[in-house]
Amino acid sequence: MLSAVNSAINPSLLNKLTNKIINVFAAEGINGGEPFDLVFVEEDHVYSSETNKEVHGRTSIENLGVKVQITVHLNSSTLPGTDPIFQKVTVLHELLHARIQYSSTSTNNISSSSHSIILDKLFNDFRDAIKEITGLSDNDNSSRKLITALALFGLGELKGTPLFTARMSDYEITDQNFRDIEDLYEKVVYDNSNNIISIGGSNCQP
Repeated sequence: MLSAVNSAINPSLLNKLTNKIINVFAAEGINGGEPFDLVFVEEDHVYSSETNKEVHGRTSIENLGVKVQITVHLNSSTLPGTDPIFQKVTVLHELLHARIQYSSTSTNNISSSSHSIILDKLFNDFRDAIKEITGLSDNDNSSRKLITALALFGLGELKGTPLFTARMSDYEITDQNFRDIEDLYEKVVYDNSNNIISIGGSNCQP
């Protein structure tokens, strides 16, 4: 997963979104600003703080007194079985949470409000970043839909809202596009309770 992290925060990236993320955390504590640490950790299992379901990644923020630490928790049991493109987008998605949490006093992990910010304020920049770190482009319709579906995929709890529906309509995204992400890129099988039961074709151990 280190390659996915390096792809998302490579200093040579030109897109607006990752440059903003890199610049924010590189300039931590400058001009009287509060010192922040951005830390990536791999854990055997990562669970949503809201639903307690296993997830690929989660971002948390903790005030340590002399500094604030933002931690991106990456699931070493699920992510390695996914496609490298999916891994990169997952890391980028978590970096968006880190950027939002940096600007907020909230300690609510992966909240609907932060997903709403991504969908409303950062969506086009998110798509541009996905294009650069994955090498995908808008040159053909199938790639254009794939980029958009990857951006929307982690915001699934907003599906059905007017803005989510509008994003789908703008790029002609259908439910099949999301199923393609699940089958070809996420490669994870869930049971009826949305628990992970297999990853990359292998059974998931409890």
